[in-house]
Amino acid sequence: MRKLWLGLFVAVAAVLSCNSPTGSSLCGNGNFLIIKADDNKTFTPQHANVSQGQQVCFENTGSLVHSVVPDSMVPGDSTWRRKGEQGLAPGFPVIIQVGVGDYYYHCGIHGFSRDTTAGMWGKITVR
Repeated sequence: MRKLWLGLFVAVAAVLSCNSPTGSSLCGNGNFLIIKADDNKTFTPQHANVSQGQQVCFENTGSLVHSVVPDSMVPGDSTWRRKGEQGLAPGFPVIIQVGVGDYYYHCGIHGFSRDTTAGMWGKITVR
């Protein structure tokens, strides 16, 4: 089942990445906060602050395959948790928009531990 979802994601992401008019950024020219996943197995920035209504674009800048797994959600915004794990292959961005609140996430492939700040995880704060 996991491979089916990752395959579906790659197909959708291919369509999204074609929407960049300049081809210079996988996230396009929109008002995005860009969170990069790299071969050091980190999300940068690890702690991100965005304004309500602003979109977040996860972009893989390395050669390793990563994923984005939501760990928490705000009760009024069920779309974050409902999407579940989303593959983040090089060249295929993931774009999300969430409501006000704090959102924790991690890479399902490279793990996480918020208690020790080890692993590949992050937090998005929307205000």
